[in-house]
Amino acid sequence: MSSLTQEEAERYDRQIRLWGLTAQKRMGSSEVLLICLKGSNAEVCKNLVLAGVGTISIYDPEPVQWSDLGSQFFITEQDIGKNRAEASRQNISALNPSVKINILTEDPLLLPDHAFRFSVVCLTSSDPSYMLKIDDVCRRNHIPLYINSIFGQYTSIFTDLNGHAFTEEHDNDNPPENATESRPKTIPRTLNGPSLQELLNMPWSEKTHRRVKKLFFAIQGSCLFFFIF
Repeated sequence: MSSLTQEEAERYDRQIRLWGLTAQKRMGSSEVLLICLKGSNAEVCKNLVLAGVGTISIYDPEPVQWSDLGSQFFITEQDIGKNRAEASRQNISALNPSVKINILTEDPLLLPDHAFRFSVVCLTSSDPSYMLKIDDVCRRNHIPLYINSIFGQYTSIFTDLNGHAFTEEHDNDNPPENATESRPKTIPRTLNGPSLQELLNMPWSEKTHRRVKKLFFAIQGSCLFFFIF
């Protein structure tokens, strides 16, 4: 997106004041892939559309079920049995007609790497083997990935930012009292994290157990149980 129309400038006025015109233009040029449009990804979809992301691509081959009505607000009882992504398209577009909604009919894993060019991928409610495959593709293509699973009142989230670069800013006009020398005003940083496979292979020693809440292991075990059995 090279520029904003007058209508878009008025629609996004409040958030442009928050994060600036450059960031808004970058959002307008982005394409986010949502895999599985169940409850949490429906909320993500709503927020991205209202914020003005350029394109939302959705892959969800599953039909609408009665259980979806309690958490997915883009569908109604009349959509039972229809494809969940297609049934949601009209109500998603109604939130912001400027955002392009693209419904994928084939698994994005079948795309060659040169065509897997999404800005961000959000995945929910999937089995561990599929999560690992998506993470592998995203890492090869340097695409940030967010995976979340919800179990009643609890949730787990995995984030793979693939070497997220950011700038740390310092106020040199008011340095800390114990500072012995001046610091650069801005310092470039890079945040690296493990892949999903590396995380699952991590040896959970007794020392690690003391630093990780026991609830983490309960959620991890529940995830494997629900998708294996």
